[in-house]
Amino acid sequence: MQPEYFGNADACGTLCWNFNQEGFEGRVRRYRLTKQAGIVFVLCLILCVVIASILFVRNMAANQSQQQQQSISPVFTLVEEQLIAPLHIAKTLGTIGIYDEFFASDTPDESQVVAALQNYAKLFNLEFYLAHEGSRKQYNSDGTVFDLIPGEVYWYFDFKDRPLDVQAVLGKQADVHLYIDVRQTGINGEFRGFAGVGKGLGEFLQAFEQFRQKYGHEFVFANNRGEIVLSSRHELLPENLEFKSLSQLSWYAQFEQLANTSEDRSHLVNSSGGDLLISEFTLESLDWRLFIVTPLAPRQHAASKAFMLYALLTMIGLIVLFKLIQKILSLYYQQLSNRINIDPLTNLPNRSQLEQYFAQIRPDCREIALIVVDIDNFKQINDTYGHNAGDQVLLNITRLFSENMQAEGLFGRWGGEEFLFILPEANHQHAMEVATRCCVALQHHSTELPKSRVRVTASFGVSHSRRSDDGLSLLFEQADQAMYQAKRNGRNQVVSANINSRSDGSRSDG
Repeated sequence: MQPEYFGNADACGTLCWNFNQEGFEGRVRRYRLTKQAGIVFVLCLILCVVIASILFVRNMAANQSQQQQQSISPVFTLVEEQLIAPLHIAKTLGTIGIYDEFFASDTPDESQVVAALQNYAKLFNLEFYLAHEGSRKQYNSDGTVFDLIPGEVYWYFDFKDRPLDVQAVLGKQADVHLYIDVRQTGINGEFRGFAGVGKGLGEFLQAFEQFRQKYGHEFVFANNRGEIVLSSRHELLPENLEFKSLSQLSWYAQFEQLANTSEDRSHLVNSSGGDLLISEFTLESLDWRLFIVTPLAPRQHAASKAFMLYALLTMIGLIVLFKLIQKILSLYYQQLSNRINIDPLTNLPNRSQLEQYFAQIRPDCREIALIVVDIDNFKQINDTYGHNAGDQVLLNITRLFSENMQAEGLFGRWGGEEFLFILPEANHQHAMEVATRCCVALQHHSTELPKSRVRVTASFGVSHSRRSDDGLSLLFEQADQAMYQAKRNGRNQVVSANINSRSDGSRSDG
């Protein structure tokens, strides 16, 4: 189709512009499809981000569960070290007969008993004692010995009548200790007293506090009567051996209700201080219940911060990606717009852009002028020297007209060898000066071809209007007629078709 761009026949020019208009509409359709594809692409990206967020939340929940499981194992290690190990030591030493010689005697040697207990205390880092029924005395590894008097040492006479082989109790009002008592009997099953170990409550609290700081768990130990015998919270510990009850805990009633309706050991409980995850375990050897209380507020806060950070980073990434896509689409649109609105040979605005420019500026212009230019005898140049030579001539004319237009308005290629100047806010005289300047410059210019030098001229038609309702079609028709009049007059000249140039608004064609 390239020869049609440089043809000199009017019919060919008309056919060429019909073809270009169809190409323009097709390109616009392709641009719209590209834009829609970009929108769909962005929506898909948003969907991917949403799915990724859901997966992140699920993964976060899995990590939380994993952390919970990983922290539960050390809980049992802690209980084993602090409670079960002393229990096993007390039971083992109390049942293998190492105390038999002392209990066999009604009045054991005090120094021998205390020395043996002190030896065991150093070996196991615990306090040891014997409560001797025959002598009604209690011997302790710290060297003290006191009488077991009814009404004063209540635990001894209370536990003596209970059919329990092992029991764990708190003792000493001034310095509370956990004592594990192992019943001692003779060959015939007669009661001989108790042997056991003791551990200061401070040691438990120190171990619990270190564990709480590391894992965030709190502990509550209760006996079979619902009394809190041990806890990681100081305010729940017995005062003067007066026990607090589980029913006094704000979460216990709700936990019991949930536990009665489910076999799960762990339940989520709402409290005034935030959500609590409470797990219950049974310490059968002590006949105790262990409650592990995990405040979820710190974890929920950390999870919320992590998710907000993830959402923020995702949003920033999405914005950056959206801007990048927008920039790519903008560049693509600019390239497409250039292909649609820029003449590929001369890089001048084509007919489409000239029409858009006129429509954009016309409402704000008090007056406007058009110059239509047609190269004289351009078909002969193509026929004589070939279309490549014709292209070179058009390029030289483009540079020449651009230099002489002096950045006024818009200059473009209307089609074939025809050019159009649009001069906003230009009066008739100024438009004639621009046209004359270009006509003279072209007359004195020649194009160097491989085997010859070509000199061309052009015919110029000028139209001008002060009426806001005069559109491009009218002004172009008048300028085009003037240009053809210039050709009929002998070419290489400027002819004016001056419409509405007078202030009274009447027309006069020249």
